[in-house]
Amino acid sequence: MTSEAEATAAAMTELTVSTVELAERPTAPAKIGKPTMVLANHFKMSVDFSKVLYHYRVNIDPETSFRGINRMVVEKLFAEKFETHAYAYDGRFDAWTSNPLDLGGEEATGAKYDVILDPQKGRDEGRPFLVELKLVDAAPLQLLKDYVDGKLDVDARPSLQIQAIEIMLSNLALKQFTAGGRKFYTDTFPRIDIGEALELWKGFYQSVRLTQKGVMLNFDLANTAFYKPMPCLEYLRMVCKGGFASNGSLPSRSALIDAKKKITKLFCNLVHLPDGVKKRCMGLTPESASEYKFQLGREGPEITIENYYKEKRGIDLKYAHLPCLMFGAGKRACAVPIELCAIAPGQRYIGKLSANQTSKVIKAVVQRPQQRFADNLRLVKLAHKQGSKLAQEFGVSKIDTDGTKVQARLLGAPELVYCKGAKDTAKQPGQWNMTSGKQFHQGAHLINMVGIAFCNSLKPGDVKGFCTTLVAKCKQLGMNVNPDLAKGVKVVAGDIRNMRQSLQLAIKSIGGMKPPHLPMVVCCIPDDTGPNSCKALLKTEAETILGIPTQCILAKNVKKYSKDEKGADQFHANVALKVNIKLGGRNYFVDLKKGVERFVANEPTMIIGADVTHPAPGSTKFPSIAAVAGSVDWPYLARFTTLCAAQAGRMENITSLYQEKDGGIMAQLLKAFYQGTKRQPARIVIFRDGISEGQFKPVLVEELQAIRAACKSLSESYSPKITYVVTTKRHHTRFTCVDPKDADRSGNITSGTVVDSDITDAKTFEFYLCSHAGLQGTSCPAHYHVLYDDNKFSVDGIQELAYNMTYTFQRCTRAVSIPPAVYSAHLAAARARMWLDMDRESSSDTESVVSGSGESVVEALPSPTAFFKGIAPGVMYYM
Repeated sequence: MTSEAEATAAAMTELTVSTVELAERPTAPAKIGKPTMVLANHFKMSVDFSKVLYHYRVNIDPETSFRGINRMVVEKLFAEKFETHAYAYDGRFDAWTSNPLDLGGEEATGAKYDVILDPQKGRDEGRPFLVELKLVDAAPLQLLKDYVDGKLDVDARPSLQIQAIEIMLSNLALKQFTAGGRKFYTDTFPRIDIGEALELWKGFYQSVRLTQKGVMLNFDLANTAFYKPMPCLEYLRMVCKGGFASNGSLPSRSALIDAKKKITKLFCNLVHLPDGVKKRCMGLTPESASEYKFQLGREGPEITIENYYKEKRGIDLKYAHLPCLMFGAGKRACAVPIELCAIAPGQRYIGKLSANQTSKVIKAVVQRPQQRFADNLRLVKLAHKQGSKLAQEFGVSKIDTDGTKVQARLLGAPELVYCKGAKDTAKQPGQWNMTSGKQFHQGAHLINMVGIAFCNSLKPGDVKGFCTTLVAKCKQLGMNVNPDLAKGVKVVAGDIRNMRQSLQLAIKSIGGMKPPHLPMVVCCIPDDTGPNSCKALLKTEAETILGIPTQCILAKNVKKYSKDEKGADQFHANVALKVNIKLGGRNYFVDLKKGVERFVANEPTMIIGADVTHPAPGSTKFPSIAAVAGSVDWPYLARFTTLCAAQAGRMENITSLYQEKDGGIMAQLLKAFYQGTKRQPARIVIFRDGISEGQFKPVLVEELQAIRAACKSLSESYSPKITYVVTTKRHHTRFTCVDPKDADRSGNITSGTVVDSDITDAKTFEFYLCSHAGLQGTSCPAHYHVLYDDNKFSVDGIQELAYNMTYTFQRCTRAVSIPPAVYSAHLAAARARMWLDMDRESSSDTESVVSGSGESVVEALPSPTAFFKGIAPGVMYYM
């Protein structure tokens, strides 16, 4: 190993989970911003801190995959052996009690018990179980108070005590609600039909938080799809492609395959039995009820299902020509006619919703803050009725049901800078426009443009008129437009079936590519979506094969805005924003010299956004995609170079940040920063999305090691100051204004509202910031956790920087909900996923390497062509 390699290896081993300390909230409070009051969906819990809870490990033999059966086993065990003890059980391996169990003497820490379940409703649950209980630990609730009072470090957060109370609350919820993961649902609210045999149920999510104001319950509304209770035959006719045995016809082979897929593993009620038996469907019989035979008893004759039900049960089957549903397995397997089965109620749908269903769900769940909070309060009162004996045994005597009023602050909108130093401030918080002669800060060169019509419904004149107006708008906003384009834009016909040839002919029609400046290809496409859509194919060919910048416009918008229609000017201006940034321009930036932490403007600072997107739930063969965006235009911090890499599925940390071969993603971004600024960043601020709270420290350590190693690989003495901030919107905290006069036009909290007191963690450096203006529904603020901070940001400094950055998203004149660096990473990851899907469709010879976990495949990820991404740092093709 060379000396340089040894130094790099040493740099990577300096940091460990035990040596890295998570940043704590600075003692100096925030000062900037106008005070305001908001109501949060956090509810104060009254806790008896003198209580001690006891944690037991539960092992059940034989193992079952059904939590319901596990719960029945443990329930019977406690009824027989520990009748006087209050307990909470998670349905798998963890049980908690409010008093120690007698396991065979004072010194005993484990014991085994025989439990036999009585058969219930026809289920074969009379078999014996062996249950082993082992005492794991005692958890005094006093530690909750110690953490809230600041007596414990961040790393000493009492997670066991929180887990115990959350499991207890879950056990209470199970008595009146239907569980779905960590959420609970009820049919007491109106259920909404979303089509294809599904309906939308309302429910809630809850978690215990240790805040500056004490122990609180974060309680938020949730919505999810459930199967509608209905006869199984009706269900299959609704969900199978092409129908299922409609009008008494025989189902096709493809319909049978689809039916088996749609109904397997669903619970069904056997409606011909009086006691309401519920069984899980295991598939379909290979033959119809009139053909499928089974043996009556051990020595009886064979009989068809149709004859059995006619002779033994007096039921004449109407659909004997259809297959039966299979229940059970092996010797316990049985077949039941499909017409005697019904989809059992209360089953959550976990698949992917169709576009039509998704649209209906969005319309159904959109609620203004006042209505959302009213439903939230109604549900929390229903879920947490006072006086629960189990809750009191676990030390929770009361849960307030009125929400928590919180002191918030309203940050002022930053100053935006345009061409020749022209400045402006958003007239309405979170939104502005480029009127009154404003021009792009840096106009890109638009040397040529060509329009391609991929829709037969479009006339060449419509496309030509649209493109000509777009060119005029680009010039008006300050782009360096080739004068020849004023004479008109060339338009060609495109063929979706020959996408590559269509793009090549379009470029050829305007004289080809002329670096260093690129032409813009305006593609008028049909309104289709999905992995095989026109847009997916077009972007893959243009960006990974040909290196051509493109701008897609839906055909309906070309028709609508090719003439002087209302809104056409604003629409063309919005498209011009994208065209300029894709060709290497800069639309505007925020003046950071007036900020609290002026070192961001005075010293070379790099803003990084990072995210890992995972494949759909249940998928084990597709990779996760990591995307990292790094700014390359300090001090403007508006343009980003973005790199993506595939990695093993479900891997939380970004494994390609550092690699010995080329320094990895981080080293390449640092080189791009130097190429764009001729400086090395002295400070790096990372906004990281996609990490769950339980993974904060492990991921931080892994990625901090990789970043340091990448810096060392460029220069042994190079060690920039690093701030690492987790930024997410996947949380359940919501706010509404206490005084409706403080709300914006949508009824939401105003853009710039920041909350860092009362409901935030008692120790960690975190805050909530709603930077965007509400459009519909209830705004979801971004949640920021500062995990590591070499730069020593003040509370005001990091909040102001985060807010200011949200005003620099280059493709719209609105503040966005998260810093554009993270947004860029999201967009690039989505584009990379699209490329990967298209590449997988077009070739069966994709290079692949099986990951170490053996569960997923890491494929070679397509990337922008070297020519395309090499034009200039920060060409944001994915915009």
